[in-house]
Amino acid sequence: MEAIISTEYSYKEICFLVPKINGKGYLKSPFGGHHFTKRYKSFKDKFENDLNDIDGMCSIDIIFGDNKDDVVSRLKTFLLKEFPYITGIRIVNSDEFYALICQNEGMRPSL
Repeated sequence: MEAIISTEYSYKEICFLVPKINGKGYLKSPFGGHHFTKRYKSFKDKFENDLNDIDGMCSIDIIFGDNKDDVVSRLKTFLLKEFPYITGIRIVNSDEFYALICQNEGMRPSL
């Protein structure tokens, strides 16, 4: 089961998807959405960046001065530790990322 990361979906965010433990689709809100959870606290302990995780797509806001590659590297390490069932991480372009979101939500892409 792979987590998915896209640095192209938005120029000021790094977007990612966390797979469900059964391997079928992606979690809607792996960090608790509007709720403060232990996993969200663990994220905030490692990142200063804002985290959005509502409606099936997670994103990290890029802070002015951040090195995007460094944030991606730290995110990969964090995801593999926090979700031990993830077997790998794949970087995709924005079109593939959007298609995965649509597939997860049962929508048809309108590209």
